Amino acid sequence: MKKIPWTFLAISLLFMQGMPLKARQNQQASTKSIEKIEQSLPIEELSAFSEAFRRIKSQYIEPVEDKVLLEGAIRGMMETLDPHSRYLNPQALDDLESSTSGDYNGLGIEVIEREGKIVVNKVLPDSPAQQKGILKDDQITEINNNVLKGLTLDESLNLLRGGAGDKVKLALIRAEQPQMVIRLNRAKIHVNSTIFQLLEGQIGYIKIEQFQVETASEIEQALKSFQHKHHPRLNGLVLDLRDNPGGVLSAAIEVADLFISSGIIVSTKGRDSLANSVYYATKGDILSGAPIVVLINNGSASASEIVAGALQDHKRGLLMGTRSFGKGSVQTVWDLGGGGGIKLTTARYYTPSERTIQGGGIIPDVEVFAGTFIKKEQEEMHESDLPGTLTNNQSSKIVSVKITQIAGTDPSATNHLMADDNQLREALNALRAMVISSNFVKKHAG
Repeated sequence: MKKIPWTFLAISLLFMQGMPLKARQNQQASTKSIEKIEQSLPIEELSAFSEAFRRIKSQYIEPVEDKVLLEGAIRGMMETLDPHSRYLNPQALDDLESSTSGDYNGLGIEVIEREGKIVVNKVLPDSPAQQKGILKDDQITEINNNVLKGLTLDESLNLLRGGAGDKVKLALIRAEQPQMVIRLNRAKIHVNSTIFQLLEGQIGYIKIEQFQVETASEIEQALKSFQHKHHPRLNGLVLDLRDNPGGVLSAAIEVADLFISSGIIVSTKGRDSLANSVYYATKGDILSGAPIVVLINNGSASASEIVAGALQDHKRGLLMGTRSFGKGSVQTVWDLGGGGGIKLTTARYYTPSERTIQGGGIIPDVEVFAGTFIKKEQEEMHESDLPGTLTNNQSSKIVSVKITQIAGTDPSATNHLMADDNQLREALNALRAMVISSNFVKKHAG
């Protein structure tokens, strides 16, 4: 497989740096050395900043290091921008790099900020958090006796970070229950990017937890191994992107390229010409045209939305589930020296039909609900709900078909995945109908 430039997209972070090429890239910026654009500096405002710095250094009640003040100033500038632009301390930069491999030290939870509260959004299987009974939607109120009220998401994440084996004490609130205290140890966490399972009727099921560097290779290897051992090809595929927060852009494009044989996969556009890129699919479809159903929900973000949008625009897959998160912006990371850096929003990305999903998300072709009652305080959260988010510069008509019925239990033991999963059950029903229809057309063609 060819490779593409490595870019990281996720709800919380995105990283750009060079790698070999996988899909053809039309770089609209010059490959020559970039001329620096001199911007006039606001002298009067900088003078006020200098005076404030001098006053703090000379008259604040306690001595403050220059580094602390300057980092605070940079952090303050980034906080005036959209929610995905932020200052990265040295630890955050290290975490960003390690996240692309799927290995890190932690508790095995993904957290988000919801109405000023730090809430567990996902618990990884076989992690310290799962073993101690931590659940999705648990609110974390304290970390090692540090109260989180008033802290930013970044500040809270810093308290969660640490070495493998370190002890952590969490105070949690669950639904209407009183606050509970849980003690656990950090561990080396490995996030498997993909899960593959063969279901009844020669239908494949692939769950992508997040897009890592090797995700596309893992999927390609799994599909080829199955086809070699069992059958010339699958009759159909369920591609599950639910609760996938994103990941490496190259992996998202490579995954879409497995199923799309020509045309644009995604493009990016920004103020700087270097942010303008178009990524194309290469020839070949690993499923040879077999039907695909893609599952998405409000937890599907960034790289997940790139794959879903590309398959939808190319009419290569039927999208089912609920509206995706809607993070359609691109961030670039710059090292500022001294171990820190900034992550700055530099572009929007667009689907092959030139749709921007910023704020609005991807609308599924068929809307299917999870089948569980959602309390008001646990309603779905999207990019548009975040304070200071970028606006969507397009208007689009939303058309969807709602499926509300609950299907009967499938008797096949191989479909145990469907237990209490209405969306997967409906996806399989739709996929089976597509397979029957495709076989009928082939049989009666000509």
